[in-house]
Amino acid sequence: SSNSFWLNSYIFILSMALVLVSANALTYIVFWELMSLSSGLLVANNLKSRSVRRASLIYLAATRIATTLIVISFIHFGTTFHSWNFSDWQVGTSQSLAASLALLLGLSIKAGLWPFHIWLPYAHPAAPSPSSALMSGVMIKIALYSIIRFFVLDANPSLWIPCTLLGLSLVSAFWGALFSYMQTDLKRVLAFSSVENIGIIGIGLSISMFGKAMNFESVYIINDTMCKVD
Repeated sequence: SSNSFWLNSYIFILSMALVLVSANALTYIVFWELMSLSSGLLVANNLKSRSVRRASLIYLAATRIATTLIVISFIHFGTTFHSWNFSDWQVGTSQSLAASLALLLGLSIKAGLWPFHIWLPYAHPAAPSPSSALMSGVMIKIALYSIIRFFVLDANPSLWIPCTLLGLSLVSAFWGALFSYMQTDLKRVLAFSSVENIGIIGIGLSISMFGKAMNFESVYIINDTMCKVD
């Protein structure tokens, strides 16, 4: 009904905003789940349709796997650093490599990187157009923001992290571009275009991680004065 659509839309938008401002693992997971469940209800707007039911199950499975990986990694970081605050964590180091890779994979599923993109071409055609636009334009970028937050800002990741992200992103960019040209449904075209764009952004993020992992210095010239930033 229209009432449930608007209610879920408001919860979806609010939860995405609250994920961005979460400072600890507990609030992040709560709002992440609200974002996942509300978007899932938007995808399942018309369960009378067989394609919508299939899309809902695929999207629900993807969100459950992503949330499970994120929760497992958060529990590891919380117990290792004796704090649930993100500012006290050191994500991506060799000492916490397994948990860091689990976190990266969980976020990659939500972002729609290959080979975890399978839910995108199903969920987008099933969801109402406003919801589909929010999922493609905002929600999957929340996952990218989280990758930046945990692995790029104030982090010195192991080389395994950027290598994994670069490999997934390269294939994702190629795969998304290739399959977007093969679609006849506009929403599926947009879904695979999102896979391509996420891959391109992931390539840039992985290059940034490589620089930090290898301790490269960034050099800026401001008013004829060279400044080095570690």
